[in-house]
Amino acid sequence: MEVVALLGLRSIQHTPISVKNARVPQHYKASLTATFNLFPEAKFAVVLGEDLDIAVDPFSYLSQSVHLLEEDDSLYCISAWNDQGCEHTAEDPAVLYRVETMPGLGWVLRKFLYKEEFEPKWPTPEKLWDWDMFMRMPEQRRGRECIIPDVS
Repeated sequence: MEVVALLGLRSIQHTPISVKNARVPQHYKASLTATFNLFPEAKFAVVLGEDLDIAVDPFSYLSQSVHLLEEDDSLYCISAWNDQGCEHTAEDPAVLYRVETMPGLGWVLRKFLYKEEFEPKWPTPEKLWDWDMFMRMPEQRRGRECIIPDVS
């Protein structure tokens, strides 16, 4: 909260809900719901894990590719992370892939998708699921794919 105040940003704190693994999905739900409620005109949210070291280019990449979510209903996220993007395998920052999983970490989510599909059936506090496992389930993916870069 001190960093938020130092930067002059708005913040919201919520009381932790549930126990063990279930706390994280409840935090994500509270955060996404608050984001879209605070910014009702927003069409998207950028979700960043709090433990990431962020380079300068993910925001440029996400802003250049976010239009794909509006143009292609077969997509459900754009991620800045490539699970297979190791130094010896990833080399071309201009290459994008469509993948059948949701890699998470730094990604963009459509408001419509969250509010209409995910929020109403988000795992409840007694479910000890990780949020990303929920997002990767076939019932959520519904055959849709994510865009990822060759180089994270």
